[in-house]
Amino acid sequence: ELAGSLGSSVTVDGGTLALGPTTGARTVSGSLTMNAAGTVRVRINGPTAGTQYDQLRLTSATSSMTLAGTLDLVAAPSLNAGNTFRIIDNSGSSTAINGAFTGLPEGAEFYEDSQWWRISYIGGSGNDVVLTRITPTAWQTWQAANFATDANNPLIAGDLADIDTDDVSNLLEYATAMNPAANDTVPQSVTKTATTLDFIYTKNKAATDVTYTVEWSDTLAAGSWSTAGVSAPTILSDNGATQQIKVIVPAGTGITRRFVHLNVTRP
Repeated sequence: ELAGSLGSSVTVDGGTLALGPTTGARTVSGSLTMNAAGTVRVRINGPTAGTQYDQLRLTSATSSMTLAGTLDLVAAPSLNAGNTFRIIDNSGSSTAINGAFTGLPEGAEFYEDSQWWRISYIGGSGNDVVLTRITPTAWQTWQAANFATDANNPLIAGDLADIDTDDVSNLLEYATAMNPAANDTVPQSVTKTATTLDFIYTKNKAATDVTYTVEWSDTLAAGSWSTAGVSAPTILSDNGATQQIKVIVPAGTGITRRFVHLNVTRP
């Protein structure tokens, strides 16, 4: 536990570097090296550095910073979105930070203590570690609601994850208001009418941060999916939470089969 000032460099090979025992600023006159087995613990109770949240300051003009290992936040509930926290202030040097905390590359957004955060290693004066308390997207809100402490694990909460093994990705489950914990089927249907195919699917109205595209293919080959001739979507019904959407797809002529699917993407 680092409770005051240290007139040398700090290397964390294992265990936890805690900035304590109360929130405040800690000063190191040398460099900081966090190795893969190490953890740094930072407490955040409010937006003021040194009194409301922990800050580690490197004050030497020759200080360098190498980061790996785990960042452990201990954050008060319901901190204001938009607040920033310069948890490591490399005030004495202009040297860029080497590395990053495990699973948290530059610009990563993550969920901890029931809140969403963004991390930057080029914040502040350009070489400081800055956290921003962010307002979650609709997708992030869905991830937290369904996966809680696993919201940061892409194998569980990621776009392509499928923990209920129903061959439907999380992103598609989100977009069509499915239950990611139940082995269910995508709410969609297709009916042939004369020379067209009526494709109907369920849209989650809360999924405002995804794009829905209906595509067709005659071969299922990579690169063969097309939107040619596909109509604009029509709302068949709306219960406040979901909509039934109809899209008309050309059935084609002189072919024995045509495949239709719903492609869901997000920025």
